[in-house]
Amino acid sequence: MFKDQLHHSQRPMDIDSHPDSFKSTAIRGFWQEVKQRYVARIWRRKLTGVLVLFTTVIALANEEDARIVDVTFHSHVLDREKQFTVVKPRSQGKAPVLFLLHGRGRNHRSLVDREATRALLLAEDFYTALPDGEDGWYINSPANPANRYEDYLEEVIKTAEGRFDISREPAQRTIAGWSMGGYGAARFAQSHSSEFAALVGIVGLLDFPREETLPDGQNYKVPGAVFGKDPSVWKSLNPLHGVSRLENLRMLLITGRSAFDRKMNKNFASRAYELGLDCQLVEPEGAHTIETVTGALPITLQFVRETFAKSKDHPPTVTKSIKPLPKNRRSDQYSSRDEFLQVTANFETERLRAVPWRFDRENKYFSNAESFSVPLSKGLEIRFRRVRSGRFIDGITPELKNQILDIENRNGDLRRWEDMLDAERRDEVSIDYDFFASETIITNAMFGAFVKETGYRTTVERYETGWIVDSQAQWLQGFANAWDHQIYPMSEPDHPVVQVSWFDAMHFAAWLNEKTGVFFRLPTKEEWLLAARPQNMTDKVCVFPWGNDFDEVAKRMNFGTVELADYMWIHEQFSDGYALSSPVKAFPPNSRGLYDMLGNVWVWNWTSKVSYQNRPFGSRTARPESIAKLGLEVSEHMTMTGGCYLARLSHANLLSRMSHPALDGAEDIGFRLVAVRQRDGGF
Repeated sequence: MFKDQLHHSQRPMDIDSHPDSFKSTAIRGFWQEVKQRYVARIWRRKLTGVLVLFTTVIALANEEDARIVDVTFHSHVLDREKQFTVVKPRSQGKAPVLFLLHGRGRNHRSLVDREATRALLLAEDFYTALPDGEDGWYINSPANPANRYEDYLEEVIKTAEGRFDISREPAQRTIAGWSMGGYGAARFAQSHSSEFAALVGIVGLLDFPREETLPDGQNYKVPGAVFGKDPSVWKSLNPLHGVSRLENLRMLLITGRSAFDRKMNKNFASRAYELGLDCQLVEPEGAHTIETVTGALPITLQFVRETFAKSKDHPPTVTKSIKPLPKNRRSDQYSSRDEFLQVTANFETERLRAVPWRFDRENKYFSNAESFSVPLSKGLEIRFRRVRSGRFIDGITPELKNQILDIENRNGDLRRWEDMLDAERRDEVSIDYDFFASETIITNAMFGAFVKETGYRTTVERYETGWIVDSQAQWLQGFANAWDHQIYPMSEPDHPVVQVSWFDAMHFAAWLNEKTGVFFRLPTKEEWLLAARPQNMTDKVCVFPWGNDFDEVAKRMNFGTVELADYMWIHEQFSDGYALSSPVKAFPPNSRGLYDMLGNVWVWNWTSKVSYQNRPFGSRTARPESIAKLGLEVSEHMTMTGGCYLARLSHANLLSRMSHPALDGAEDIGFRLVAVRQRDGGF
């Protein structure tokens, strides 16, 4: 009968049609049980599917959360705990990286906490590292030396490299930023151009800080707590003046059509186009808002992906050679002399950075020898003496400062120059490497050998950037005052060469490098201070190369004395025997065997005025800055040391502060060189 019941089950619609029959009742009970089991099975399957889907969603969410990592570390340069966020790629193993800098008033979580932008970052197969730059503009603040946000950014990069499998190949690294972060990304890329393949700025402030109001009547207030109040310092911090450093990077600039930064981005792009650089400017609808940033992020990420893909197919190659001088490099080709000097400073910076330096023979020279010589021509050589690593006190006491300023001179103006001497700080400075300093200032004979062999012409001759002074202390610029046509006896072979710029000095150094295979450059201010001081005064303030003895100062150096009869500021009570420059060995050497460490002519330093002003307080280990950080492309003021034959004693001492535009020369400025190992070179 069961078989019959089963047979009749082929028509389930008939089950309820005979409710009174035993057969119908039995079948109805059977099928109700079947239906219940069937429905339960369906619901179990549906519920299982929902649970699986829910579990999958939760797992994916957890996986995405696990790919967003907040890293806490101790920043040594800021001296506090700091954070940055890393979004890890979808795949495992070594991957490229995008460093993405936030805008003012935001932080490292601003993009990952927004659902739309977080999803975009999580979809990529490269790392995205997001530092917390606070409102520090990613620079080492000239207004507050404790706020070293550029150095902090270097710490973030090194920490990220140590904790994640990030590629260290420059072709696999990009940097980007929005608003303040766009400014910071551009500045950092300019000072670390060899470390990145591309730069992206989103509504970036790329022509800032600046004094002028923008053409549309708007302006963005310069935060004085970060940039200070000196417009000359602002110029050196404006990334518009460093575009030439980005010659090996791809660039993408995104700005809204109604954004106040639009003109800044146009200026930056125009400068890049003039230099023939790889730069794209994209202008979607939008203002200077987070919504514009969100809308620009897909374009940014696509550009970054393309950059990484291109680097795999076509690895970048950089061929360096000295560029020829364009024939139209004359001031009458430009709308103003300032524009002319800006263009020429850019050009000279590129030309110097293209020099093919050699480092293959430094071990020969950096043996245990105390000195070595470089032959230049028959009977002519430059001798270099070793200066061993050491420390010294950088600063002056109020008592010594007053002792200097109380010395009489003709017009009684030494107190006017008290800012030349900083008695507010006395820092302990260490230099942890040996170097060799030229025994003398470079002479006319030495520079003449260079010119004869290479045909080199100075920037003063080419750009008419020489300065001369009259007896009333009026300095006049605009002269093609050739180094070898100075007033007698200043062009004599054994006198210091003058009317040479910072760039001229470095091309002379490059010539020596080509001859020897060891690296030469101008000394940093700290290297010069260590070399100039007595070796036995490590822990004491010192104002002269022989100590603090003011007696018979005129027998030890050439400075502004009675021989300069017509000059208004001279010290009439002193006589050093020379009205103008003197032979480089006319006065006794210091304890290291180095001549003219004070007096005769000022000498150029590797150190810029801005970087020395922003040096950290207290104890520090001094290192040469990278050439990319010196501001040369804006003819930044470079520091000078030593005083000169024109100088008052307020200037002719170890601790006076003087600087001059890198492109210019003057009749009282020369140079000496140091030899250093490649790691201490600054290139």
